[in-house]
Amino acid sequence: TTNKANITVYFSSGGSSARYVKLMTNSDSIKSTVSTVPGDQNSIVSYTFENIDAGYLALASYNSGINIYCILIEYIN
Repeated sequence: TTNKANITVYFSSGGSSARYVKLMTNSDSIKSTVSTVPGDQNSIVSYTFENIDAGYLALASYNSGINIYCILIEYIN
């Protein structure tokens, strides 16, 4: 990202158990809180990471696979 932003991720579990997603910097430190995902593979949920500083970012599953459907970046003035 090029400026401070709110980043909304739409995702579902890659399996039958609850999953977690985290936002990280390029140095692998956790950038914001993790959010739980219901174990229902057909349920798409969203989570917004707020006021994230500009930089190289990555999304990763905390404990197992997730399906990411959309990433919305809203820059903050």
